[in-house]
Amino acid sequence: MGLPSYLCAAGAVAVGLYLVRRWRVRQWGRCTSQRDMTGKVVLVTGANSGLGLESTRLLAERGAAVVMACRDMKKAEEALQKIRRHTQNGQLIPMELDLADFDSIKSFARHFKEQFSRLDVLMNNAGVVYPVEAHKRTAQNYEIHFGVNHLGHFMLTGLLLDRLQTGTSSRIVIVASGLYKNGRFDLAHIANGDNLKQEGYLNPAYANSKLCNVLFGRRLARLLEGSGVHVYSCCPGWVYTGLSRHSRLSWLKMIPALPIMFLFMRTVGQGVQTQLNCAISEDLEKESGHMYVDCKRAQYAPVAQDERAMDSLWDLSAQLTGAGLVGVLLTRFRATLALNAVYLALSVGLHSWSLDRQWADPYLVVWTPGLLALYAVHRIVSVLHYYFYKRTALELCDPELYEDSPWLQKYLHGS
Repeated sequence: MGLPSYLCAAGAVAVGLYLVRRWRVRQWGRCTSQRDMTGKVVLVTGANSGLGLESTRLLAERGAAVVMACRDMKKAEEALQKIRRHTQNGQLIPMELDLADFDSIKSFARHFKEQFSRLDVLMNNAGVVYPVEAHKRTAQNYEIHFGVNHLGHFMLTGLLLDRLQTGTSSRIVIVASGLYKNGRFDLAHIANGDNLKQEGYLNPAYANSKLCNVLFGRRLARLLEGSGVHVYSCCPGWVYTGLSRHSRLSWLKMIPALPIMFLFMRTVGQGVQTQLNCAISEDLEKESGHMYVDCKRAQYAPVAQDERAMDSLWDLSAQLTGAGLVGVLLTRFRATLALNAVYLALSVGLHSWSLDRQWADPYLVVWTPGLLALYAVHRIVSVLHYYFYKRTALELCDPELYEDSPWLQKYLHGS
């Protein structure tokens, strides 16, 4: 007696789904680097669960000293014990960090600098997802997704930039998401999130924060070009973690999505591969400022190529955090010094060359003083620029955090 037709059909569908799943897994890519990380200092935010926990375990297996930056120290200790059941390699150093509170970020940076003279890999991994209608805020009253997923990491990166620049080659890995393609950068509302509404299954606040991650990564890579610090943005894919634990979707709404979840959702071990690859792969040592998906470089979506949005986000983030000014200060200080040097060299050179020729060429009588006047005007503007940003930095930053940054020290003290 044969099986009922409906059982045969169900079996065929199950086998088909399984085969498609196997094919999908083969497309996701794996980190093939066997790099030994002994002696390297790595900082992973959100290291007590999900992708952060798995990243910490794999980096510790390779011998790294991993700073586990976590909000809940009890959970951090539980995560440490879980990792130690798998490997005794490397060092695990739990440290308290709440990315929703600027004071916690400053305190963390201060304690980190007391213990470590350098940082080889900064993995900005932590993230939150809350229902939009919950209207969650950070300690400084910013929209929670923008505040934690982007602004907190922006501030942390700025505070630790000098430690990253200590070595000959270091990395910043920004864990973004493919949902950045659905994000929208609205300068007037992104910090407070007062115009957000849930759109079906998509959380617009989360998508916007992931777009901010990608824009930040591109701008940061441009800032650090030639410094030895490389920046990588990556998408881990759709991973089964506790990230959506605060979701209010009912099981009735989730049931229709189960077949799609089976085909496309990754385990933590599968999802971690791209960010691990960005952190350790020798093949990426000369790359910076790119997006990576499935352990391969991917093209940025048009929404991430908006230069105005990228610069506006940077300026806004610097204003809101203060500590993020470190990158702006370093860049503008060096650029202004370079421009002043060029103006001065041209002025002196042209003046010297024209001393014996000014009667033969009357135009030089006008051009030489004009160039000198241009230099003087630029110098005055530069001084005003210095004092304005110096005042802003002193109001918003803790100068002690930058005591090992000679460029910023020179700037802050006006010497």
